[in-house]
Amino acid sequence: MIADGCIKLEKIGSETPDPEKLVDYCNKHANSIPSAASSSSSLLTAPSKELEDWDRKLVDCLSQDALFSLAEASDSLIMDGLLDLTCREIDDLMKGKTIDEMRKMFNIKNDFTKEQEEEIRRKHAWAFGDA
Repeated sequence: MIADGCIKLEKIGSETPDPEKLVDYCNKHANSIPSAASSSSSLLTAPSKELEDWDRKLVDCLSQDALFSLAEASDSLIMDGLLDLTCREIDDLMKGKTIDEMRKMFNIKNDFTKEQEEEIRRKHAWAFGDA
């Protein structure tokens, strides 16, 4: 939330492991926005390759818990660019994982019986690559 030119981090829980990442991201992206006087391009232009590389390095070095916390913090602060960045990284972590691997990753308990799982697989074979 912005008040008097300051961003209040009251929605950021103490479990956010590295709030400096939020500040680093804001500083880097604030410095990369062209001024109206120096550029006639829209602020919606694609980021430079250098900025994309910097963004990737920012999230690549994070642990899974830190990445999830940063995604949650960026959502709370309505930092859409950082939220997109963290969600893309989470998506990359999920690629190629089995259902059991994703359950472990997200700490999701399997509460289906064997029969329920078989029924779901039968009804939705297309989703499991069985079709």
